[in-house]
Amino acid sequence: MKIARRLTILVAALMTLGAGPLAADAAASHFRGGNISYQQTGLPTNAEFESTVSFRCTFFFSSPCDADVGDSVDISDAILNFGDGTQSDDDYVVVAVNAAEDFFVARKNVSHNYADLSARTAFFTSCCTIIELQNNSDASFRVETLVNLGQDPNSPKTSVPAVVNVGSSGNQMFLVPASDPGGQSLRYRLATDGETAGSNVNPSDYSINPTTGRVTFDTTGKTQGLYHSSIVVEALDGSNDVVSSTLVTFLIRVGQQAGNQAPEYDSPPTPPDGTEFTVTPGSNLTINLQASDPDSGDTVQIVPGPLPPGATFNETSGNPATGTFSFTPSLAQLNEDFVVNFTAQDQSGGSTFRSYIIRVRATAPPDTTPPDTTIGDEENDEDGEDNPGGGNGKSNPGGGNGKSNPGGGNGKDDDDGDDDTPPPPVLGEQEQSPLVLELSLDPSSFAAAPRGASIAAFLEVGLDPLGLAAVPRAVGIAASRAGTRASYSLSRPARVRFTVERQTVGRRVGGRCVASRRSNGGRPRCTRYVALGGSFSRSGAAGQNAFRFTGRLSGRTLAPGRYRLVGVPTDAAGDVGAPSRARFRVLRTRPPRFTG
Repeated sequence: MKIARRLTILVAALMTLGAGPLAADAAASHFRGGNISYQQTGLPTNAEFESTVSFRCTFFFSSPCDADVGDSVDISDAILNFGDGTQSDDDYVVVAVNAAEDFFVARKNVSHNYADLSARTAFFTSCCTIIELQNNSDASFRVETLVNLGQDPNSPKTSVPAVVNVGSSGNQMFLVPASDPGGQSLRYRLATDGETAGSNVNPSDYSINPTTGRVTFDTTGKTQGLYHSSIVVEALDGSNDVVSSTLVTFLIRVGQQAGNQAPEYDSPPTPPDGTEFTVTPGSNLTINLQASDPDSGDTVQIVPGPLPPGATFNETSGNPATGTFSFTPSLAQLNEDFVVNFTAQDQSGGSTFRSYIIRVRATAPPDTTPPDTTIGDEENDEDGEDNPGGGNGKSNPGGGNGKSNPGGGNGKDDDDGDDDTPPPPVLGEQEQSPLVLELSLDPSSFAAAPRGASIAAFLEVGLDPLGLAAVPRAVGIAASRAGTRASYSLSRPARVRFTVERQTVGRRVGGRCVASRRSNGGRPRCTRYVALGGSFSRSGAAGQNAFRFTGRLSGRTLAPGRYRLVGVPTDAAGDVGAPSRARFRVLRTRPPRFTG
């Protein structure tokens, strides 16, 4: 990782030393664009800011541009002022690089605690914009956000490529994507002179739809080249009063293609511009992109803008070019919004971009259990027999009574041909439903305890977070020689009901995996899961939780075989979340001594 540091000489200092305008220009004219957003964290008066900037790469790094994602860069032109007389001059971190266009995008996240909940404007301002601009050339710039923690815990979030390419004639249109994590309505407008340090701001014949954020720019008769633009995204309360805002500034290139045709995104597989995605923590979101160039000899490259923390983008240049965005949000990113953009560009400067909004919410995720798959004998119990019940040579998935009872509890053979995996519960308000995340068992293969309850010992000490029952103090893990450690996360306090599903061998009939019986014995084998009778519950706090699962259910020891542990959360308000599953195997061996 490189650390780039440059000192920007103030114009006033240069004039004091007798330097002329060209000397001042040599130290400036590198700003491309940026924006600031905030979210309330911890104390009501505490805000975490995200400041994003774009500058000329070869001013801060070597020529040709050799910046890498992850490089630290000291940008004195973008010192974040919190609006209360204090500021942050922490370094920025490079989050995106476009070497062909000679710019990088950098970001820093910093927290600040205010004295009270009064509204303030956080900002950075300096000089200068780039000389090549057709408007606001070599001028001061300012980027700001209205911080109003008393009325809005989150400002709008947006992301626009540092350079947007448009045609040289007619109405050119593109989208300024934005989202508000707090759910407020958004309104778009052009920035005023005062909001941008007195610059002339936006070009003529330029407007934005206040509802959709779609920009229209009539470039007929305009001089080809670069233009400067500043847009304000406002969050509104129920009375349409502004409670927070974010200003975003960027460049627009008009024409200058010399007959070159810009790449175009191919749909499918590329989602439409402005598509919104909702993903739950622990679930993966994948966006596939493809772009082609009408000029057959051109090579297309898809360049990502800033990505959410933890996200990846893999790209293959060509004609067409392809790219895959992958993002599995963590629990810490719950209720955050991200705006991502991807620019498809050719070697002659032609480009187009797509933007998407990603919301991380505690909605009910789809069942991520892999579809039923045909299996061979290697999936049977280790004794080589097709004996899901294990131990007595009879079909006994329920275990313990020697009867064929996959459903458990009623002593009947559940042979109705249905998939007996319990359906997900009916949810209340989706974004408010509790969520079990990252349910896992360590080790996943273990010996079950011969006696005792389903839970041997609580690993945490304290009171039930819902006030429903007292949590016993730990009784000593060494007292339990069998079982496994079950761990999971909760999006908020909830009581989780755990059940067990037994893996059995079914038969594929009509595209479904159904119970095995004589009439379908010649059909291909498949894996199916059948719910066992009984359950146990445990209350948990928001965040990480764990307990010791003994491998027993409803007073019975699970027979050797393969299973899934299923957790369904219910919070104090009665909202029910979606089930989460973790696979495990009960061994036939003697239980090992557990020391951890």
